[in-house]
Amino acid sequence: MKEKIRIDRTEARETPPPPSFTWALRPEFITTWPKLTKLKFLIHPSLVSFVIIPNIIFIILERFVYMIRPVFNVDYLLLGALAPYFPIRIFFCFYFLVLLNDLLVNIAPIFNFQIGEIFHYIHNVIYLDWKLTSAVALSLILFCALITAVAIALTRIQQPRYKLSQAVAFIFLTSAVSLADIANGTSFVSVPISRSLINLNLAYSGVRRTLLAIQSIKNSKNFVAQSIASDESATGYLFEEIKNHPDLFPRRSVVLIEVESLGLLKNSELQSKIFAPLSEKRIGEKYEILSGSIPFSGHTIDGEFRELCAVRLLEYGEDSFPRCLPQYLKERGFETVALHGFTKEFYNRHRWYPLMGFDRIIFAQEMKQIGYKKRCGSGFKGICDTEVVRLIEAELIRSRSKNPKFLHWMTLNSHIPLDSESAAESTFNCNSNSITQSEISVCLISKMIQLVCERIANLAMNPEIPPTDFILVGDHAPPFFEKTTRELYSESRVPYLILRSKVKKLNGKGSVRSSRATS
Repeated sequence: MKEKIRIDRTEARETPPPPSFTWALRPEFITTWPKLTKLKFLIHPSLVSFVIIPNIIFIILERFVYMIRPVFNVDYLLLGALAPYFPIRIFFCFYFLVLLNDLLVNIAPIFNFQIGEIFHYIHNVIYLDWKLTSAVALSLILFCALITAVAIALTRIQQPRYKLSQAVAFIFLTSAVSLADIANGTSFVSVPISRSLINLNLAYSGVRRTLLAIQSIKNSKNFVAQSIASDESATGYLFEEIKNHPDLFPRRSVVLIEVESLGLLKNSELQSKIFAPLSEKRIGEKYEILSGSIPFSGHTIDGEFRELCAVRLLEYGEDSFPRCLPQYLKERGFETVALHGFTKEFYNRHRWYPLMGFDRIIFAQEMKQIGYKKRCGSGFKGICDTEVVRLIEAELIRSRSKNPKFLHWMTLNSHIPLDSESAAESTFNCNSNSITQSEISVCLISKMIQLVCERIANLAMNPEIPPTDFILVGDHAPPFFEKTTRELYSESRVPYLILRSKVKKLNGKGSVRSSRATS
């Protein structure tokens, strides 16, 4: 009888409990289901927490978002080696911060930033719409907290006796992945080779990248940049004329318009429709029309230094600042003016615009004081681009009987996120092209940019302005989040269109003609 009772209890003990979520988080779950025994290593809790979850998130994101990330982030592997020795709260903080840093490092390039620039300009968020910044920050925090909570739930399954073996296993994994990355030629310690063995970046460390960026910011005092050729900027012909033919440089005003997020569309028909107002017959009778594309890198500031100083910005600093176009023109009697419809503190423009050689700087604060008050935009709410065109017109008319002017205008309204109200006055028909018909964001930004082109075309034909060159160029490709939308634009080039005033010949010689393609 006792034997029978003992057998019954054993059978009861060996009977698996009904499946449930909490039971699935226990190690016994694996041995209870025979079919999963062979997959025991693949679903090991720590492996899921530190290898599968944090990396598969980005693999999935890359299918929908314009993001390029190495397959593995070794920070999680190192964290897996140390996790058994951390109190639960400390582990939560470390995992959360590593994941948040991983997201920031890989999201920053979507907006043409590097992680160091995010930290350098982080204080500028106070000038953005607080609803937008709060929503983005809250979404990132909740996402990272959720993933961290799942990782902790899985990691707590591990029994204390596995501490040392887990540490050894993850150190081995870290070494194996790092060595494979080095052998592939995609590691920072790899010997430079013409091409990697496989077209895939295997591993990186987000924490290392961030620490190096912060260190670079601390040590950054001198201005570091590379000079670029004249055909790598829309203003290259001006630098050529000033430096090589100063005696032939016509005394005509120049308006440089850097259009926010004006990218080079792969669909040339749509690109032509956006620029159509500046290519009309009436424009061609008064101006020589030049168009083409140039390489770009970085974000808005990089675009400004490219056009104003003919350099590719590497590190910003106020020491060893280069000589820029406004300085050259000021030496030749030009009045130099910079305009931007946003606050002067953003990107510290109020500090480096004067270093470039601008006599006057007109930001949103000054525009309001002189009567240009209409505001547009969403996240970057400032003076409407149409208002700034009116201000430029007034500046040019005032200079008719005085010295010529160089006006640099960095537009605002086509900044992501887009605001449909900013494009309300545009005549661009989104139904005229299949891309703008199906892509709302491309439709909106096309309407905004064409509106600027329309107003500049009308300004260019105003008989009251003096002879003037108009240079319209993009700063970078639009940083759309969706991968399919981003792929509609060139990843490396932006378009430009130049209206060169047909000035009279001087001493039997004309002004130097650019070698750029004409349209």
